[in-house]
Amino acid sequence: MWKDGGKRQVWRGLIFIVGFVLMSLVCSGATWRSIGPNVAEAAARAAPTVPAAGKVHGGQPVRHARSRATHRRRLASHRSLRRAASNAPHAGETSRPESPGAAPPSSDSGDLTDVAAASAPAPVTVTILAGNVDGTAAHIAADISTVLDSNDLRVMTVLGKGSVQNLRDIAASPYLDLALVQSDVLDEARRLGFGDVANSVTYIAPLYEEEVQILARGNIATIRQLDGKKVGVDVAGSATSDRASLIFNRLGIKPDLIDLDQPSALLLLQHGALDAVVFADGKPVPALAAVPPQDDLHFVAIPYESALQDSYYPARLEPQDYPNLLKPGAEVETIAIGTILAAYNAPEGSPRYRKLAKFTQAFFREFDYFHKPGRHPKWQEVNFAADAPGWQRFKPAQDWLDQSESASATAAR
Repeated sequence: MWKDGGKRQVWRGLIFIVGFVLMSLVCSGATWRSIGPNVAEAAARAAPTVPAAGKVHGGQPVRHARSRATHRRRLASHRSLRRAASNAPHAGETSRPESPGAAPPSSDSGDLTDVAAASAPAPVTVTILAGNVDGTAAHIAADISTVLDSNDLRVMTVLGKGSVQNLRDIAASPYLDLALVQSDVLDEARRLGFGDVANSVTYIAPLYEEEVQILARGNIATIRQLDGKKVGVDVAGSATSDRASLIFNRLGIKPDLIDLDQPSALLLLQHGALDAVVFADGKPVPALAAVPPQDDLHFVAIPYESALQDSYYPARLEPQDYPNLLKPGAEVETIAIGTILAAYNAPEGSPRYRKLAKFTQAFFREFDYFHKPGRHPKWQEVNFAADAPGWQRFKPAQDWLDQSESASATAAR
């Protein structure tokens, strides 16, 4: 009996112990599920916000979600502070009361000066064609641009080529208005078959004169001795090239004309590869003034013959013009050609006509400023009231001259 009774007691004890253990395990699991998340959250809050080792995203450590949220809140706070600072009056300023019904200022509005500039009408812009960058015409055009520049007028200088090409350009392009050309260009244009261009241009005023200057080598003493010689006349189509061809043609001289830029031509002349070089530009020409003294280089005279008198004027080269090439007391006879401020012959009343009229009034009104120090010395020669034979003056220019003459006559009484 004991053995059977004892065995039953032992088994009962074992069953009780196993049941107790199982119930303990079940209860402990339910409790963890209920409190586990809270414990994990508390641990996360207590943990430092440092990158998790070995975890990267886009090449950078992934920070804790709370760190990103904090960063966003701080950034929003900084932006609010900046907006408040930008709307606050500067030191020494007081806030200006808004007028009733006025729209609140925009946060992205610019400075008041910019607003005023944007609302102001754009200035009238005219373009003027000149010669090469080193020539007298380019300097004269730059002076015009500087003197007449204002809030309502702007003059833009454009480097051109020769007089004939400049004339064709303003006749053909709606973006080119004025050009500095030589006074005989209409005859040259007709000779080259561009006679229709003459009806498309007019002129505002005659300006300065450009002297024809021939520098030669050796024993060439007169212009006629250049017949058959190699003569540099600048690049084809330039004012000097056109002028040299016309002058030699009128005088019946047939040299071998070489189209070559003048700096290169001067070097070839000094090395004996050319016999002469021609310049048709206002004296003193910088390139000629820079030529060092040489015994075998000298200027050649151009006599004022009847074949030249309808288009050219008598002129002379003097030692003060070229002290390296002319000895004291020496003078060289030559000729000069007038320079014209030409304009497109726009239909009266058209927008282009009106802007050219505005330029013309400003040009005559501010003319005294062209005589100020710093302007090209050729302005001292200008007589804008003189006529240009073979040309028709722009009507607003003629009207201004007539009114000026009438006012002067009235004041003299």
